[in-house]
Amino acid sequence: MKTIAHFSLLLATAIALFGAAIHWIAPLLGPDWYAFLHAPAAAVASARNGTAFGPSGAIVIGALMFACALFGLSARGDLRYLPFTRAALVVISFICLVRGLIVIPYIIILPRVPPFELVASLIWFVAGVGFFVGLVGTWPVLSQKARHAHSVGGS
Repeated sequence: MKTIAHFSLLLATAIALFGAAIHWIAPLLGPDWYAFLHAPAAAVASARNGTAFGPSGAIVIGALMFACALFGLSARGDLRYLPFTRAALVVISFICLVRGLIVIPYIIILPRVPPFELVASLIWFVAGVGFFVGLVGTWPVLSQKARHAHSVGGS
């Protein structure tokens, strides 16, 4: 189970890092990149007008995805244990799974869902499954690390 958990976390972490990277390079590549990424119309307009809304949003979203990757690496043991790793991975898994599944109502209601949305949903669903499987597989170790971190910090 540990091998599956570590691979799942690695896959989910890679997805999160890729997501962070494409958001961080968006301000450098301009409005067409924002539009390609299906950013909200206000973010695309901001990029076109040279205002801070679009770039700052992209940077913040990229930072959140990077944080997901850090928690994934922490759970794998590639980074030192980060506080609240278990709780963070529960939330991250949930958000990724919801983002992945949110396309289902659109598939049912709309006659045609853009391919980008289908692919993005599939990717985030896979990330959610990866973070969840990794969380379940590393839970005992993470629990032990959390207890140790709490006892060291509380002494």
